Amino acid sequence: MEILPSHDCYDYECKYTEGMSKYIVPAELSDSLVRKLSEDALKIFHTIGCCHYARIDFRLTEKDEYYFLEINTLPGMTSTSLLPKAAKAAGLEFSDLIDTIIKIATLDK
Repeated sequence: MEILPSHDCYDYECKYTEGMSKYIVPAELSDSLVRKLSEDALKIFHTIGCCHYARIDFRLTEKDEYYFLEINTLPGMTSTSLLPKAAKAAGLEFSDLIDTIIKIATLDK
């Protein structure tokens, strides 16, 4: 996902006010870059010891160099939240996303 905030910075208003940011989902990236980002996100997820789900954010330069920004182990689930937007772009409606998270969590018991 690519975020284009209406301000110079992705601030509180841009993050939580409907219409203050444009989201390009999925981000328009080459297949090879998507593969590298996905592989590194999974490595970070497992190295940190995460389970079930998380959202991993990267910053991307104009030269397609990327930098790990943060991992959010409890990402938001509101209408403006990023994880539900990404899931929907992957063909997973909100209710299915929640069901999937619950099923994954119950497999560990």
